[in-house]
Amino acid sequence: MKEVGKGCRIVLVSTGGTIESISADGSLSPERGGLTRLLRHYREKAGDLPEIEIVSPYRILSEQLTGEYLDRLIAAVSEAIKTSPDGIVVTHGSDTLAYAGCALGYALGQCDVPVFLVASNRPIGEAGANGIDNFAAALASIAEKRHRGVLIPYRNTGEDKVTLHRATRVLAHRAYDDDLFSAGFCPYGFRQGKTGFIPYPYYREDCDRQGAPTTGYADGKKVLWLHAHPDCMYPTVDDDVDAVMITAYHSGTTATEGAAITKFAASLKEKRIPLWLAGASADVRYRSARDWADLGIAVLPKASPVAMYMKLRAGLDPALSRGGDLLDASEKSVRSR
Repeated sequence: MKEVGKGCRIVLVSTGGTIESISADGSLSPERGGLTRLLRHYREKAGDLPEIEIVSPYRILSEQLTGEYLDRLIAAVSEAIKTSPDGIVVTHGSDTLAYAGCALGYALGQCDVPVFLVASNRPIGEAGANGIDNFAAALASIAEKRHRGVLIPYRNTGEDKVTLHRATRVLAHRAYDDDLFSAGFCPYGFRQGKTGFIPYPYYREDCDRQGAPTTGYADGKKVLWLHAHPDCMYPTVDDDVDAVMITAYHSGTTATEGAAITKFAASLKEKRIPLWLAGASADVRYRSARDWADLGIAVLPKASPVAMYMKLRAGLDPALSRGGDLLDASEKSVRSR
């Protein structure tokens, strides 16, 4: 493996987040000094840095992410790719890491210049912070010159390895939990110690080498996202909404009986607004699945619900694999074990 820092050139796209945050007046906020601290801690732990060019389209806490920021991020990374670096590292907050990863994954496809989104669960230097490990995994992966597209390296709490996730397959973080997972628990691979990259043997993906043209996110499609729960109160949907997406229960089901869902589905039909179900599949065996067609519920492909939300926002056909997002290829292999 090529040594990091020896003739390697990267572009570091700084956007803020916990990984760049400094405590002031009892609260955390991203500052330029936080990025300096990240690089200093990396040198102290891992050694020489590669040649780095830093660009910063914005610096925010990632819970403030909007479509406008996403468009600026895509533009900054796209411009950086034109300079033909060995790789690109995007520092980002963990709250909306999955959303930014999907936006970049759909815009860039399996680009030849690898792009790594790096976050930290705690400010750099605090006990238990994983940011340096995640950053080091990104640089080591770039030095290998074997990866394409958009990836997220992330060490979960208590683990001695860094998992590499395809960005379009990442699930949103769970409440009160710092750990990150890929949909279907099928990551791209791992890095552990000095053994280099270890591919996950059951990972498969359909590769689109070119990014997909999108409507952008600042002026993207309007998608109402609901989550299945008992006694769901379905809202009145404005005529300018482009789609509604419901995330199913873990078994791939959602309520199909009762006046609330029936009236809601009928109103969407009348307005010609598609009603999508995420987290389900066409082979769900429960009786409620037989009602989907009558209600006008269309099942999205097996993928991270975040990915399907971002795909609908971007105006892309959800059935076409983009950025390696769909799970079917991996599932065939996993089921055969």
